[in-house]
Amino acid sequence: MGGYGRIGRVTIPARLAPYKGVGHGNSEGEIGIMGQVEDTQRIQLDGSGDTPDGPERHKKHTGAIIAAGVAVAVLAAGGVWWAVASHQTTQLAQAQESCAQAADRLRVAQNNYNALINGDEYKTAVQVTDKQVEDSETVAVLAKDSQERTPAMVACNVDGKSALEHNAALIDKNTAWYETHTKTLDADVRGVMESRDAKTLKDAQTALGRKITDAKKLYDASKDKVKDNKTRDALKKQLDAAGNAKDGKDVQKIKDAQAGLDKAMKQVNASVKAKSEADRKAAEEKARKEAEAAAAAQA
Repeated sequence: MGGYGRIGRVTIPARLAPYKGVGHGNSEGEIGIMGQVEDTQRIQLDGSGDTPDGPERHKKHTGAIIAAGVAVAVLAAGGVWWAVASHQTTQLAQAQESCAQAADRLRVAQNNYNALINGDEYKTAVQVTDKQVEDSETVAVLAKDSQERTPAMVACNVDGKSALEHNAALIDKNTAWYETHTKTLDADVRGVMESRDAKTLKDAQTALGRKITDAKKLYDASKDKVKDNKTRDALKKQLDAAGNAKDGKDVQKIKDAQAGLDKAMKQVNASVKAKSEADRKAAEEKARKEAEAAAAAQA
């Protein structure tokens, strides 16, 4: 067959010479080829874009692919940025929350510390001298620990995760100081107060013991020498009560027993004095009468 051709593409000339050979048709054996094409045209059979506008369409197609790729890359980069930013925001929020929680713990520790040093027991303990306690070391320890300075103030009003974490660590350190120092001072205060109470008890017992000794001497010495013997009976009753209270741990009862003895002893002494005065007057009256009788006898 006459013509031009290559794989996937056929070029048909504008006019084709008649094909002569065996066939059906006119007498000369000419067979036409389904009409004629006025201009040479290239018919695209493989979609390769070799039509007149093929290269332009190819460029547009390539540009679209590149644009799509760039868009995908931009979206991917944006997604990565968002993920990183979201993660950083979360970490910052966590750091802020952790710092706030640390600050809350610090406030609790500070409140407990302030409650201690502003309390009556602490204020009383720091006024106790070494002469008022059984163990003077307790007073020295409390004085030393009371001189320790509180740590510098740290807050969460800083920017950035690292700064927040740094300050949170400092706040936790301060919290530990307040908690430890509160326990230390509390123990110091109890040490001073217990030592003071021990000495107070011991002193009260010692004083009552001496008073009992004096009261017994008075009771024995006042026999038949009081104007009113009921005072000696009252003294004996107080001596028995004091003997029971002397070895006890109740300082107030010991002091009450001592006060009872003091009162009873004064009453006995007053009765002794009253009898002595009465005996003196009686003796004087007797002497006067005897003198008068002697004078009358001589007259």
